Amino acid sequence: MQQQYLEHQDHIFDASITTLTLSSRARPGFGLLEAPHRTLTLNTWHQVEVQIKGNRLRVWVNRRLDVSGSKATRERPVLDFEDAGQTFYKGAIALVFYPGSSIRYRNIRIRHLGSKSIDMSQGSKTRWIHRKMIGNEWNEQWQVFQHIQGREWIESVTDLNGFWQHLFSEVDRTDEYIELQREYGPNQRVVVRLFSDHAAIGAARDQLTDLREGQWN
Repeated sequence: MQQQYLEHQDHIFDASITTLTLSSRARPGFGLLEAPHRTLTLNTWHQVEVQIKGNRLRVWVNRRLDVSGSKATRERPVLDFEDAGQTFYKGAIALVFYPGSSIRYRNIRIRHLGSKSIDMSQGSKTRWIHRKMIGNEWNEQWQVFQHIQGREWIESVTDLNGFWQHLFSEVDRTDEYIELQREYGPNQRVVVRLFSDHAAIGAARDQLTDLREGQWN
C-alpha cells in the first residue's frame, strides 16, 4: 500500500486517501492496477478478501456483511483486475513483510470456489513460457505468450524494468512452430516463432534469430 497525496489549489494534501496497488512482483515499478482508497486506521485489524475466478481477480477491504451477518454485501471491489493473458493463472500465496514495517496477519482462510479451471493442456499449444533467473528471485525474467481466441495472442513480460503486455496475431502454424506477428508503427513489425524449446524473433520472416529458450506449458 502506498500513500497517495492529492494536490489541491491551496496546496493542501489529502492524507485521508491511499493508493491500493496490485503488482506482479513485490517491488516498485511492477504495478498491474491501482485504485484510490480511504486511509486505513493504524493499530487496527483490517479484513482483506481476495477472490480469484478464472482469470479475474477482485479485492475487497473491510467488506461489510448483511444484516444477518451471514454473507457479504454486494459492495464493489476496490481492485478488479482481469488477467487477459492468463499470466498469473497459478502460483504461490505469499505474505509480505517489508523491512522496518510492523505487519501482522491472523485468521487466514483459503476456500476453493469450484470455478471452471483454465485449460492449459500440453498438447493444445496455447501457452509458451520463457523463464530465467538473473542472480536471484528479485531479478527473475519471464515471458508468456498466451492464446486468447481465434488468431489473437497476448505477450506478457516482466524483467528488471517492469511489466508490460502486447497483442499479437497468429499468421502461420506448422507441426514445428507457431508464428506470431505484431505491428507497432509505420512499416515496423515484430515476428516471433514459438518452437518446442526456443523462440526466434526478428523484424521479418527471413530475419529471425534464435534468442530465448522456452517451452509449451
